[in-house]
Amino acid sequence: MKLDRNGLEVLDSDECWQLLSENHLGRLAVVAGNRPEIFPLNYVVDDSLLDATRTEGSGPDSGEDSRSLVFRTAPDIPSFEDRLKKGEYDLAYMNPYHYTVYSQSAGYRAFAKEKD
Repeated sequence: MKLDRNGLEVLDSDECWQLLSENHLGRLAVVAGNRPEIFPLNYVVDDSLLDATRTEGSGPDSGEDSRSLVFRTAPDIPSFEDRLKKGEYDLAYMNPYHYTVYSQSAGYRAFAKEKD
């Protein structure tokens, strides 16, 4: 078992997809303002695609219809960079280097930062 610097188990991609395929309910956590927001999601795994729907009434804007969220991965860093360059992601988690490059060329903007 591989552990990260915080003592958490590191899973490889195949293990992650296997665990995701065994369930159909999850949570999406985002930072809104200065606080976390957590939403329940129903999802289905199809190959390396996770299709998730947030159900109506599950968030602060509960008067609105359900939202669809698709989780896409890239098989390697060059593919990820190519997809960033093309602006294929609506939301992307990236390191400072990638943010520096792709905030200028593809227009990505930061909405959260690591606490110092």
